[in-house]
Amino acid sequence: MEIKRKVNAPAAFIFDKIIDSALFDIRKQTQKSLTRKQLQGFEYVKIFDSKRRAKIKIVEVKTNEIYSIETSTTKNTFKTTYTIQPIDELNCEITCTETMESHGFIQKANDMVLGTLVGWLKKRQIKVMLDAMATAYSK
Repeated sequence: MEIKRKVNAPAAFIFDKIIDSALFDIRKQTQKSLTRKQLQGFEYVKIFDSKRRAKIKIVEVKTNEIYSIETSTTKNTFKTTYTIQPIDELNCEITCTETMESHGFIQKANDMVLGTLVGWLKKRQIKVMLDAMATAYSK
């Protein structure tokens, strides 16, 4: 899946929002307060509910340009990368790419069947998130 979106906010502002969200999630899940410099390579377990959890690894952090994570569950591994390209001082283009690797034949078949619907929902969720960031900048 790939989404490209022009956002009416500077690249640095969008990058800061993404990083602040990551730091908040890490603090909530681990009770550790990291600095931005400690993010790359950091791994932690995120607990969604009593039955669902995932291992999250921050793969790459390049200030105002790239934020990439790998999320692993017992069923799938997702790699999500946000690439930020400045257009000018007040606008940027964000490319969000996500790949998914399913574990096991039954999971692969299940993901193929549900892939279109889930992909549409994820794209919609990412667009809403990016629009919310742009709105936060304009206020």
